[in-house]
Amino acid sequence: MDAKQVIEDMDKSGIATAMISTSEPSVWFGDNDAARKLARECNDFGARLMSDHPGRFAFLTLRYQTSMAASAKSNTARTR
Repeated sequence: MDAKQVIEDMDKSGIATAMISTSEPSVWFGDNDAARKLARECNDFGARLMSDHPGRFAFLTLRYQTSMAASAKSNTARTR
């Protein structure tokens, strides 16, 4: 990814901040340890991108199973 070119394109289109994310299946390919490692690598990339270009990018990657489990717990807590 050429961040400089992306920012130029954003500026031409009047976009102040771009939300960057992974597409499905995100980082989950059936292996928890591999998903955790890939999520960390993606988040580290996103952190560098946001640090190098403050205010221009937002980024987050979650392991699908972790986010689904957290969502289920949250829903259970709200119904009690």
